[in-house]
Amino acid sequence: MKIEWKYTPITIDDLAEIRELQPPDWSDIVPDLTYYVNSAFCYPLKATINHRIAGIGAVIIYGATAWLAHIIVREECRNRGIGLDIVNKLLKIPDGRFVKSYLLTATQMGKSVYERAGFSSVSGYLFMTRAKPWKEKHVSEKIVSFTEPYRDAVFRLDHLVSGEARTLLLSDFFSGTRVFLDKNVVKGYCIPQLKEGPIIAETPEAGIELMKVKYRTSDKAVVPEENLIAFEFLKESGFLETETRGTRMVLGQDVPWQPLKIYSRAGGNFG
Repeated sequence: MKIEWKYTPITIDDLAEIRELQPPDWSDIVPDLTYYVNSAFCYPLKATINHRIAGIGAVIIYGATAWLAHIIVREECRNRGIGLDIVNKLLKIPDGRFVKSYLLTATQMGKSVYERAGFSSVSGYLFMTRAKPWKEKHVSEKIVSFTEPYRDAVFRLDHLVSGEARTLLLSDFFSGTRVFLDKNVVKGYCIPQLKEGPIIAETPEAGIELMKVKYRTSDKAVVPEENLIAFEFLKESGFLETETRGTRMVLGQDVPWQPLKIYSRAGGNFG
């Protein structure tokens, strides 16, 4: 007899049980799921069998683009088609009816599932970790703390580079943000409180200077494989590439992103 699973939205009360699904090589999933539950543009979903959570997933909608994230199936429930079914459920969320592009970051294990759902590979992410102590570097005086007059400029730069309308996401994490100013024009930003600490920069100078600030205290880095300037800076600063791989995938229209201007991604769930 075929086992049926039921789909309902994730609530705060589910988080204790969801912790049981934590993949060993992922960062803590509970803060992200908590954010999804509390954010109007995020839609977290759970699949249950006999009142037990068998799998989870979420879709984060930025308007015409959306990201699928945290698609995890309980180990003993795998190989039953639940993962693919969760993906298809997320793609049909009514609030996403105007979405033109669905994106995600696939792990090596999950990539084949997303290919069966119709996703195609766009790019890859390089994962690096600190292997040697940080050597202090001179930081440009063009790096300043974020203040409200820079808000719209950060939004414009982010939209230009990511190809997405992420204002709701960015607005939740501006505390501690640094910007790179060139003749009073915002040429780059770093938002350290947002997941992995995205760095977006219009020029290599802005990107490198913001990386100098970020990697004083951060031991891990993820950059698009196209951005060799960021990769070489990290290598020269004592970071080594790891065996971890992430694949950027898309379903629907491609997004006009600019990976050469991304010096640190926001996260596998946010782009």
